[in-house]
Amino acid sequence: MDDIRHRLPRKPERFMDQLRQHIRQNGLAYRTEQTYVH
Repeated sequence: MDDIRHRLPRKPERFMDQLRQHIRQNGLAYRTEQTYVH
């Protein structure tokens, strides 16, 4: 299940959701997102 991205709310409030949104907006790889969040 590690290869399925988490859904994000339209306006994330939690820090981890904001971090995920920032990573995705900048076009970084999903593996990078996993590493940063971990």
